[in-house]
Amino acid sequence: LANNILQNEGERFFDFKNSLFLAIFHKSEVALVKVLNRFLASIPYDDFAKSASKRISEEEMFYSLHAHEWLYRSSLLAFFRGAGIMAFGEMHTNKGRSDIVLTNRGRTFVLEIKVAYTSEEISIKLAEAKKQMLSCNYAASYPDAISLALIIDDTQRQIAVSEEVK
Repeated sequence: LANNILQNEGERFFDFKNSLFLAIFHKSEVALVKVLNRFLASIPYDDFAKSASKRISEEEMFYSLHAHEWLYRSSLLAFFRGAGIMAFGEMHTNKGRSDIVLTNRGRTFVLEIKVAYTSEEISIKLAEAKKQMLSCNYAASYPDAISLALIIDDTQRQIAVSEEVK
């Protein structure tokens, strides 16, 4: 009964792994973003708030900062690795570093993550990510890799837009 109640689109609510493997196997940007957004939605908001807070001193209060790109990158890396996907962060190339390279059974994605702190920044961050991926040619080392720019809307803590970069 509980299993039937907690289903999501025919899957058990906690089953990210099968969705992730299928997205990679089918080289589906849409399916990958969908599972990543499910994963991001499962992270308690307190974790973001705590990582983005800083104590000024013991006597003073906390002040709030935005969650940085590294938090999202590290969370996604842990997710990929926990699912059994080979995933590498900050992979060096001759022209720079891609945020994440993930590969499974001959299928490779090169991900560039940008965080938009307001909805107005989303298109700007997408343009930045695309320009960076093209100028640095991160996917050159990986035959048939799919290069994806992922823009995370920090107010929603979701991937607001993704685009394949060719």
